[in-house]
Amino acid sequence: MKSTATFLALSLAALLFSCEKPNEIDEDKPRIKSISISGIPDKDIEFIPERYVINVQLPAMVPEGGLKPNFQLTENTEILEGLTPAGTFESRLLCGDHSLNTSNPTTLIVANDKKTAIYRNTTTYQINFIRPLGCPEVLGNIPITYSRDSSNANSMQIQVPLQNPFSSFKVFAIRLKNLSTGAQHDNTLPSYLGDYFLNRCPSGIDNRVSLFYTSSPKVPPGPGSYEVSVTMNCGESQRTLTFPQPLVIAE
Repeated sequence: MKSTATFLALSLAALLFSCEKPNEIDEDKPRIKSISISGIPDKDIEFIPERYVINVQLPAMVPEGGLKPNFQLTENTEILEGLTPAGTFESRLLCGDHSLNTSNPTTLIVANDKKTAIYRNTTTYQINFIRPLGCPEVLGNIPITYSRDSSNANSMQIQVPLQNPFSSFKVFAIRLKNLSTGAQHDNTLPSYLGDYFLNRCPSGIDNRVSLFYTSSPKVPPGPGSYEVSVTMNCGESQRTLTFPQPLVIAE
């Protein structure tokens, strides 16, 4: 009778141990133990370690220094892929109507020094970035910049500062108004250009959207200061944002 009771006690202990074990972190394997992101509240980060999934609710404004994660990793583990050289998530990949969906998540790969044959042990995590609600708003205290297309003098990229740059919207028209002459240069983006030319976040610059502007076959806007207006679809509404700061085009 005593041996039966002992067996049952050991069986129960083994069962409890086996139930708890999956929740434990094996320090011999490359694993993320916890994650936080500078400038994002912990409540907006959901870490599901047993599924290797991290869900992040994006803020309306990217924190200074970018989306920089802080990880607690298992022993001798390092981030192998998924971050920029500066240790941030690449925010330019989060802009555009095509991005930010669970069918095209960001991946993060961690590895440790232990090897199976000649290969390092790795673990891949799926990072799902969730769009913030609302539409973009003008940031009036940051300069508007531009860069010319070296292969096409009539084209340029205009970087406009926006709050909520990761929200779901699509720019389809840009107007430049010369503040000295009143001349207007309208650029309606044709649908055949596709999403690639509509709106992107420039690499290494946060809280901005890069817009493709082409004046062909018209004469491109010359040197001067221009008021910038951007028309977009956001959700079911169409809206036009006019920036208080000018775009200054040099010689």
